[in-house]
Amino acid sequence: MELNSTTCGATFQETAFAAPAAHVLDLDKLLHRCMGNMDLVQRVLAKFQHRLPAELAELEQALADNNAEHVARVAHRVKGTAANISAEELHRTAATITELSRAGRLVELGKYLTQLRSDWQRYLDHTAMLPLDTSSGPDANLASASTSETSPCASSS
Repeated sequence: MELNSTTCGATFQETAFAAPAAHVLDLDKLLHRCMGNMDLVQRVLAKFQHRLPAELAELEQALADNNAEHVARVAHRVKGTAANISAEELHRTAATITELSRAGRLVELGKYLTQLRSDWQRYLDHTAMLPLDTSSGPDANLASASTSETSPCASSS
């Protein structure tokens, strides 16, 4: 099912979002950032869903290699992308991983990587219940709709 104007706003919130769900993904905020372009929202989320599993694996490998700099770099990328799509839980956990790795506190990161994977699963479970079509995958032509790959939607100023 595709997202359309009748599934946004109050009707969408009544059916798909309880208050805690906004911490998983605040679709209204993302839709606002994308200037109401629901096709763009779907493409942004599809690209995120395609990329994050590889980034999680990269984080785990960097931690196994005791490479704090690489952990910080990948966690920072996840943090920024999660913020751009309004995925608060993922953003918050990735921010913690970024800070700890920059401080060289790698021994503490195991539980936060577990938390990040848990946040990711909650995100997947939540988005599976939404009337979104994120099946376009990595072939979505995001570049034509945006000038920035990491921030495909307008700023939420």
